[in-house]
Amino acid sequence: MNEHASVLIVDDDPGMCETLSDVLRTKGHTVRTASTGREGLGALETDPVDVAIVDIKLPDIRGL
Repeated sequence: MNEHASVLIVDDDPGMCETLSDVLRTKGHTVRTASTGREGLGALETDPVDVAIVDIKLPDIRGL
């Protein structure tokens, strides 16, 4: 059984977001990105995801 998850990546490093997105998309996952914690929380409110990958040190709020 092959499952494809919806993933939210929250990271202020554009290169990290791009790399992770590319890898996950090649595996068939749906990926969205956010560059701040508040942007990530807003994305979750409008469209929940299966998995979130969050940088611990974000410019506006803590990733934990």
